[in-house]
Amino acid sequence: MKSILCIILCAVMALSAAACVSSKAQEKSQNETEAQETTMRKYDFSEEQKYLESALKKINFSGVVRITKDGQTACEVALGNRNTDTKNTADTRFCIGSVSKQFTAAAIMMLQQENKLSVNDKLEKYFPEYKIGKDLTIKNLLTMRSGIPEFYDVDYIDNAFTERPTGELRKTVTNDNTAEENRELLEKWLFEQQAAGHDQFVLY
Repeated sequence: MKSILCIILCAVMALSAAACVSSKAQEKSQNETEAQETTMRKYDFSEEQKYLESALKKINFSGVVRITKDGQTACEVALGNRNTDTKNTADTRFCIGSVSKQFTAAAIMMLQQENKLSVNDKLEKYFPEYKIGKDLTIKNLLTMRSGIPEFYDVDYIDNAFTERPTGELRKTVTNDNTAEENRELLEKWLFEQQAAGHDQFVLY
């Protein structure tokens, strides 16, 4: 009987200790959140907001600028539009164009450092259905020496920074699609080029 009481007492003590730890963790999390909110209240960014808006309007800025502190938005300005009738907002989707190139290149080099690929790998290794993949390498893509044609049309490229699709894919690749859907559409377009006899790419 004493042993049973001892076991029950130990179980109660263990549960109490666990509840105490859980309570302290929740309290710590709540205190950290409150501290962060208090820190943000210490700063009045109204003057910075006014200055930012004024400076951006002077240069006829079109886009969105957001400044954060401790993970929270301190200042945010959305101005103008880009060849559309819709005004920019904080949620406007922009065509990032060539901005992603250096990040893609850096990611590729990191993967090579981890021995997960080589810049000398042929494209057929990753896209076996790509007929001329046996002649092109990742390095050709990184150095823009693959000879693969641009899918923008030249007359449209200067106005491409809108939410409208571009070039031959103007009515196909859209912001209404998911990233995966657009990737598949781009691949389909590329493979159709070779099927249609447009794969006379030139390696520089």
